[in-house]
Amino acid sequence: TSESTAEDTALADTDTEVKLEPPDSADLATHGGLSDELVDDLGRLPVIVYIASATQREFGQADRYLKQLNSVPAARLLGDGRDGTRYQERYPEGAAEVVLVALREAGFDSTASVRRMLGLLTVLAPGGVSRSLLYLAAESSDAEDTLTRLARWSLVNNRMDGDGVLLHELVRRVSADRLRTEGALPKAISDAAELLLRVTFPEEQAWDRRGEGDQLIAHIASLSTAAGSVAATLPVTVT
Repeated sequence: TSESTAEDTALADTDTEVKLEPPDSADLATHGGLSDELVDDLGRLPVIVYIASATQREFGQADRYLKQLNSVPAARLLGDGRDGTRYQERYPEGAAEVVLVALREAGFDSTASVRRMLGLLTVLAPGGVSRSLLYLAAESSDAEDTLTRLARWSLVNNRMDGDGVLLHELVRRVSADRLRTEGALPKAISDAAELLLRVTFPEEQAWDRRGEGDQLIAHIASLSTAAGSVAATLPVTVT
């Protein structure tokens, strides 16, 4: 009707800003089993609070976990100053430390399967990676065990379709910076490229397999961006 159309137009013309406040620290603290003070120190970011909560649960003692948070060498691990960036400017306060401790405890430094899985998730499409693709990178049971381990520390989540595995952008960024600092990001990119080659199909199948094709395009685009970031940090004589 003309009346409803006029109302819709009026609503469309209204320029209203809605200020989004961070979740209440008391609610986050209660839900995560953390102190109000720690939640406030972490900027009340839900994803960081959940990772901190999961890691503190594994530590068993809050004071032991806090000691680890306060002593983690974030600048060294994230390449502070080495590639023109400073991690304090790239991450919300406390976020990098929380993710770094969780990565270490989940096995990033000590377990090859964990490191490889995180490397793949870091350089492939941020919209998620299907389990069927990840299962090609290892025995399906081993891959699922690794994903379960990462989920224990709240480092990965399931996509809404139930099949895809997601890294939060903050976790993705910390993982990429860790790999880059160690010179291991090219290996992660190479592993992912080899994995994509295994699922590439002939052009004549493109229409019938367009869903798979869309995912491949997303992964290739993400891989290209990751490769570009590596090239940008190399000396001119190398590039």
